[in-house]
Amino acid sequence: MTFTNPVYLWAFFSLLPLAVIYLLKVRPNRKTTTAYFLWESVLRQKQSRRLFHRMRDLLSLLLMMLAFSAVILSLAGPQWSAVDRKDMVILVDNSVSMNAKNGGVSKLEQARQRARNIVTALDGRQRCSLATVSDRITFLSNLTDNPRELLEAIDRIPRSFTSGDPKVLESLEEMLTSQSPTTEPKPSEEVPQQVEGKNDLPVGSSTGYRVLVLTDGGIQVPTTEPTSPGPVTPEQEPTEVAAGIDWEPQLMGSGSSDSNIGIVACDLQHSAVAAKQAQLFFQLLSTAETSLDLELEVAFNSPDNLVKLIPVQVVPGQNPPEVFTIDEAEPGKWFLKLSGFPNESADQLEDDNLAFLYLPPVEPIPVSIHSQDRYFFENSILAFQQANDLLNLVPADQSDIVVCQGEVPDNLTSDLLIFQPQGESKWWKGSNETFDAVIPRALVPSHPIIRHLEVASMAFLGAQKIVPPAGAEILVQAEDDTPLIFRTTRAGQTAVVVNLDPIVSEFYFSTRFPVLIYSVAMFLAGQDQPKLSGYPVGSMVPVPSSWADREMKIEGPDTLQQSQSAELPYRVTSPGFYQFRSGDQEQWIAASVLSREESRLPKVAVQKEDDSRTAAGWSPATWLTTLAMIVLVAESFLYQRRKVG
Repeated sequence: MTFTNPVYLWAFFSLLPLAVIYLLKVRPNRKTTTAYFLWESVLRQKQSRRLFHRMRDLLSLLLMMLAFSAVILSLAGPQWSAVDRKDMVILVDNSVSMNAKNGGVSKLEQARQRARNIVTALDGRQRCSLATVSDRITFLSNLTDNPRELLEAIDRIPRSFTSGDPKVLESLEEMLTSQSPTTEPKPSEEVPQQVEGKNDLPVGSSTGYRVLVLTDGGIQVPTTEPTSPGPVTPEQEPTEVAAGIDWEPQLMGSGSSDSNIGIVACDLQHSAVAAKQAQLFFQLLSTAETSLDLELEVAFNSPDNLVKLIPVQVVPGQNPPEVFTIDEAEPGKWFLKLSGFPNESADQLEDDNLAFLYLPPVEPIPVSIHSQDRYFFENSILAFQQANDLLNLVPADQSDIVVCQGEVPDNLTSDLLIFQPQGESKWWKGSNETFDAVIPRALVPSHPIIRHLEVASMAFLGAQKIVPPAGAEILVQAEDDTPLIFRTTRAGQTAVVVNLDPIVSEFYFSTRFPVLIYSVAMFLAGQDQPKLSGYPVGSMVPVPSSWADREMKIEGPDTLQQSQSAELPYRVTSPGFYQFRSGDQEQWIAASVLSREESRLPKVAVQKEDDSRTAAGWSPATWLTTLAMIVLVAESFLYQRRKVG
């Protein structure tokens, strides 16, 4: 047996004055009486019982000494030497797949009950901490041996909609073995960003940790054998030795008949060929053994405002993606909902049946033309204006982008798209020497300006021998390194230069001509990356760069309103719509449960509880305290007997 507080053993010296008090004889007071014969029979009776009185006093002394000893040992914190006293960390997987139900009970509730049973079985001999794990670890309690605190933390385990990160436990392992609890952290040491929660998180322990992971299999539990602290060298203090971690997964499941059908991907974007038209993309996944005929409800502004009903046949496994056209698609909130399930057992996870999408309003880009030959440029811009309002032909003083040909006047302050550069300009240096680029080379094929062009098949005829300004980004160049398409910026103004003669190259009659104008206009306007209509829950959502160093107010499904610096991306944690506002600007974001791994529902059998390694029953301190109370009751009884004679 070992003692956690051996300093209390010094209290055994208090038994000496206790014994002195009991053994000290009290001298009786002498009183004169005139009737001795009245006391004679009493004295004879008391003398015959003197031995019994002495034995009763001695028994009382032994009982008090026993009670005192039990209290002292209880304060000293006795522990059975054979007990595994590793600090315990209970991790409850609360990723979205744990919300799956079978028979009305979710796997998360199974995990909660398993955690309650484990905490109830603890006898105060082990410290324990509780945390949840999905894409990150959140501690709900510090290390404690108080079962009530742990049970209250279990009741606070939230239902989560985030996907589980299979390797999230690596950050916990790094934290638990990083330092000793008696060692102050170094300035360079930081808690991994995937671990959050209580301030007093567990760190390196001299006894090591036993980590119980209550999961459905979506979290990858390390399979390494428990490691021992290892030998301590003379130069190393024992408290600096990183103890091992004993990982122990306990699987939560709903049997082998797990069946689920869910939306795992979706998007809604404006059509590039028609105004007020949108393209809906979605993909389904099924773990059922047979095909099912279901319906996908498409609604606007409210789940009940049905716009389109799409019949879908869902086959086992990951279904191929499907695309549908929605006419008269208004900007705003859109909903996708799977319905028509034959029974509850066909779909055990409801969270992936509803998806949220936000279709942003079209923001036309004002474009003007500065050229002697305006015909082809105007028709290219008008084509996009009439089709989907993405480009808008306006006068030069109202434009954000100016399409130029030939010489460029210096008084233009908008961003520029320049064809057939000529003369002197701040955007290039060179002569009027022309050449024909035989084999153009794309240096940045994925750049938004040229990613939709077949650069190798373009004829850069009539190109000029020019030199771009220092710092220019060259996208396409000729064999002799002459730039053919490049981007450069000066004093906040950006210009994209296309080094060719459109007439000689017959570029006006090519489909690449309007595509290039459209790509450059979208790039210069900052709309080259299409805005996602929906994000998976748990994503870090970017905010506009123009909001930098400004306060941003957020209103979402799980919060009324909160403020945050716009420098940081925002993590969406619940499905629904989020409104971001900064000054008079706003941005809407939709978040949904979109995860192939979570919708697959890991099929694991219900595991029988095994608490054989958990310290159970009453601790030695509890037994000793109970013994002391019983002995004190017995001594009180003897004291009352002595009092009445």
